[in-house]
Amino acid sequence: MLDNLTARLGRVMKQLRGEARLTDANIQDALREVRMALLEADVALPVVRDFISAVREKAIGQEVVSSLTPGQALVGVVQRELATLMGGSATPLYLQLAELIRGRIRDGVIRIGDALPSERELSETIGISRVTVRRAIEALLREGLLSR
Repeated sequence: MLDNLTARLGRVMKQLRGEARLTDANIQDALREVRMALLEADVALPVVRDFISAVREKAIGQEVVSSLTPGQALVGVVQRELATLMGGSATPLYLQLAELIRGRIRDGVIRIGDALPSERELSETIGISRVTVRRAIEALLREGLLSR
């Protein structure tokens, strides 16, 4: 599914080159590509309709930041809506991990003087990048909840 969606979003970006803003007219074809990718991935039609409607609502009239193309701006809207659709959180992953560790400290599962697993071990166990683990640990270090 993701390969097909990626290929279709690449086409969308090419279609929207040179546009100054996202309008209903210039995103109609782009959203058709997204709709087709989702339907080909066996996403239920009502879900696809709601998703396309949400993307259209958020994308139309959106000013395109000078450093982005309209296609990139639309892909950003699609990405955020996909994250929401799939149960994603607006909270960055490193902050979610920091909160998890903070809760374990609060509950006494992790005590003062206990050593945490290494960044690599945490990364592999949880299934997230080492950079994300590092950012969570750095946040907890700044709060004084962890020490090196």
